[in-house]
Order: sequence, then structure tokens, then C-alpha cells
Amino acid sequence: MPSVEVSFDEKSNLLQRLAMMTVEETELFLYPKLYNLNISTLGNEGMPPILRSSYDRIRESGAHLLDNGLVLILWVGANTPSKWLQEVLGVTVLDQVDPTVGNLQPFDNPASIRIRGIIDEIRPRESNIYG
Repeated sequence: MPSVEVSFDEKSNLLQRLAMMTVEETELFLYPKLYNLNISTLGNEGMPPILRSSYDRIRESGAHLLDNGLVLILWVGANTPSKWLQEVLGVTVLDQVDPTVGNLQPFDNPASIRIRGIIDEIRPRESNIYG
């Protein structure tokens, strides 16, 4: 397995953040929340179901949002329906997604609005935990 190089600045930044975290923030960092973002489980309001953070819980035919308090990671399975990809990401196949994009583009449809609302609720703008 190839090694991943992390710069000294990144390491020291993370150590500083860890040292300043509250108990709740440390718990979230060590035990991240995994949200199921499949259209069938989203509903119209409230937060989607939280799954135990485990590879066994992730499905190739769905999308999940991982929250560790520092970053939000949108994981999209290889067999995610094209309707979900089109409505939420604006693409028809997963290969068209640019993994370097840091924010979801807003689209005027219920699925996009719902998922952006979930992200906004997880990551309030006034919170310092997301940097």
C-alpha cells in the first residue's frame, strides 16, 4: 500500500484542533456519524437515519454522509441510481463527478434541497468546528 504523506503543517494543525476540542467534539471525531442519504430513507423533514460507522453499513447502491466534526465526506456508491446522481450532483454517471469540488451545487429539486438542508443542519455557519 502506498504511503500518504502529510505535511508538518497539516499534522500540527490537526494536533492543535484535537487539543482544543470539547468532549463532545472529540467523541464525534473518534466515532463519526454516518448518515444514509438514499432517497427512500430521507423523508421530508428531520435528520436521516444514522448508521453505525462501519464499512459493512455502506451500500454500493446508495449515498452516505460521514461527519467527524472536522470534515463532511459525501460517499457515493458505484451503483447509486442515476436519478439521484442527476438530482443531487447534476451528472448522469458517477465518473462525471469531480472529487475535488468542496461544495454541492444547488439544484431546484426536492432531493438536492433536502440534502443541502441536512448538510446545513450538520454544519452550522457559526460553528468553529468545521474551520
